[in-house]
Amino acid sequence: MSCHNTSKAKGELIMETRELLLKGGKNGKLWDTTAVDLGLMMQRIHLPVDDEDHMPPKGKPQLTEEEARILHLWIKDGASFTKKVIELPGNDSLRVLAATFFKSPDVEVYDFASVDEGTITQLNTEYRVITPLATASPALSVNFYGVAQFKSEQLKDLDQIKDNIVSLHLAKMPVKDEDLKAIGNFTNLRDLNLAFTAIKGDGLKYLTSLKHLKQLSLSGTSVSANQLKPLMQVKTLKSVKVWNTAISNKDVASLKANFPNTNFGLGYNGDTVIAKLPTPFIKADKDKNIFNKTSVITIKSPIGGASTRYTLDGSVPDSISSPVYKKPFSINKSTIVNAKVFLKGWISSDNASSGFYKSGLKPDSIHLLTDPNPRYIVKAKKGKAFFDETLGSTNFNTAEWVGYKDNNLEAYLLFKQPVNISSVNFNMLVDAGSYIMPPAEIQVWGGENTESLQLLSKTTPLQPTSNSSSHLENFTATFPISRLKVIKLIVKQVKSLPNWHPGKGEKAWIFFDEIFLN
Repeated sequence: MSCHNTSKAKGELIMETRELLLKGGKNGKLWDTTAVDLGLMMQRIHLPVDDEDHMPPKGKPQLTEEEARILHLWIKDGASFTKKVIELPGNDSLRVLAATFFKSPDVEVYDFASVDEGTITQLNTEYRVITPLATASPALSVNFYGVAQFKSEQLKDLDQIKDNIVSLHLAKMPVKDEDLKAIGNFTNLRDLNLAFTAIKGDGLKYLTSLKHLKQLSLSGTSVSANQLKPLMQVKTLKSVKVWNTAISNKDVASLKANFPNTNFGLGYNGDTVIAKLPTPFIKADKDKNIFNKTSVITIKSPIGGASTRYTLDGSVPDSISSPVYKKPFSINKSTIVNAKVFLKGWISSDNASSGFYKSGLKPDSIHLLTDPNPRYIVKAKKGKAFFDETLGSTNFNTAEWVGYKDNNLEAYLLFKQPVNISSVNFNMLVDAGSYIMPPAEIQVWGGENTESLQLLSKTTPLQPTSNSSSHLENFTATFPISRLKVIKLIVKQVKSLPNWHPGKGEKAWIFFDEIFLN
């Protein structure tokens, strides 16, 4: 957010005093108590995380729903720097929320040993952030980010620090009931956030071993009141958030008999912050993104009553013209499926995107005419990595990716017998912030031998006009059905990054994980 006024190291700016907060920055005042959306700060808090103006910036710890709610209520009440929470009426929304949110100054003392810093460093990734609760504290907080990158194994990886995890934040991750088995091993867990996950409730029985659990958020899930009963064994449980679930006020009244010391939060009365819908989850048959003939695609959203819309042409769905998802559907060719969730009164979800690829033909041999960057030569395996049916994630440092920078990709695909081919698909990574761009040009040549090649297709992919989040793109070259024994591929990288890019003038990278022939 470009509303900062005091200098720090390397030009970083930050608000440090009441005066600077009230003054604002180059974009104006931080808040406006008369505006419908309460001004700049609340606008930017509710921008998509990938937006460059989102606050806090991507990669930094994000505000929880409760923290955003506190800011909303504070600004709406006049943004006083002197009024105390205790001075507010007993039924005031800000006072009620603050009473459940702010912790006592008494710091809990933990009697377990600290984890080696090297272990924490090894477990930390871009999408799983592990931090001590305080300096020199043995207690750890674990936060997960990035829906598309989440895998159940990432929870099992935490087993080596299981005794030190006291806070676990999994909101909006595609966590399933079976995953709660691993969480049940974190015996010192105090705070568990499962809001807007894919759990249905049957797995809550695995949490009965958490004898220190105090806070549990199940908001936006499919759990029912009856499925909460196993948690009666957790005597330390003080708060369970169940807003936007099937649990009603009537259910809460009956639950009180079994949970006399537990507060069940069904939400807030009065005006509420406009919340952002969780990102939908797209999957194929047997969770495989590569198929032989057809594949059935399922799109899931945890929000009942919301409308999920999707596209198959690479565009981002809108709330009006894009098809509404009603039931699983079949595809019979390589397709990028995009999906978003919409609901009146809510901010639409982030776009979910997943590529599904028809495996098609494979060459009998591959001859690379140009080498990838030296760090990727071993991964390339003389071109075989492009046809191993192993897709990469948005992390280009994994074994699936092969990167080119100083050379274009040029390769011969050779067949012992002629084959009929009409398209070549390239699954590639685009991450402008890491200098990874779409190809500048794709050429496909074909013929009987290397001396008789003809140009079958030449395409010029669109280039991004601004920075965007890391994502996968499928670039397709199509041409009339041709009977071929040799295919020559030429994929050219951008020779000079555009003026808007921080590295303008430098060469761009191109990254491949798979090539599909059909």
